[in-house]
Amino acid sequence: MSTKRSRARQRTLAIDVGGSSVKCALLDARGRMASEQLREETPARFTPAQLLALIERMAAQMPQYDRVAVGIPGIVHRDVVYSLPASRSRAFKRFELGARLSDLLGARVRVTNDAAMHGLAAIRGEGVEMVITLGTGLGTALFIDGVLSAHYQTLPDQDEPFSPYGDAALAKIGLRRWEKRVRDLFDQLRGITNFDRLYVGGGNAEFLRGEMPSRVKRIDSAAGILGGYRLWEWGDVP
Repeated sequence: MSTKRSRARQRTLAIDVGGSSVKCALLDARGRMASEQLREETPARFTPAQLLALIERMAAQMPQYDRVAVGIPGIVHRDVVYSLPASRSRAFKRFELGARLSDLLGARVRVTNDAAMHGLAAIRGEGVEMVITLGTGLGTALFIDGVLSAHYQTLPDQDEPFSPYGDAALAKIGLRRWEKRVRDLFDQLRGITNFDRLYVGGGNAEFLRGEMPSRVKRIDSAAGILGGYRLWEWGDVP
């Protein structure tokens, strides 16, 4: 079978691990949603073994797939997790999540930061593009000409200084003040990164009302799943 024909048949199981829920769906050979999304709540505290079991359980409910893409709210490099704040467990330091999942699921696996996975579904691959995800905490990813250059994750559900844009801050200061804080962040990030485009995703992005500023675009929460296709098709994403 030719390489082109083989690639055309590749179906991707995409998994979006968030601070409050884990979602997964099957993507067809063109990166389109090919199944209903499954969703399970993320445990308040979890170990690597518990995360593996959760993903294995969800994957078993999905149609046949050829490869797996996972986005997690933590620090990741070459499929190895170095920090996963949402778990509140230090056992994830240098945890080879990609290799462990590959053994469990019998398929090739790539793992990246969840903001990076959101971004892959949205970016053009030209210039400086930044992605932020507003959820339990704040995730960020920076791309330069389509190459992931950096990503960062704040601590979820901690005191406000640690997560000033997450769920805890939203509940504490209210929607109006929270939205102003987020919109102020747009300006701060432009000054820091000189981005050409900023994409805003995550579950709490829906609370941003009205038009977005110039160069800022809100993206659908499904981006956390859809980015799994480009994680494979765009080659090496750290």
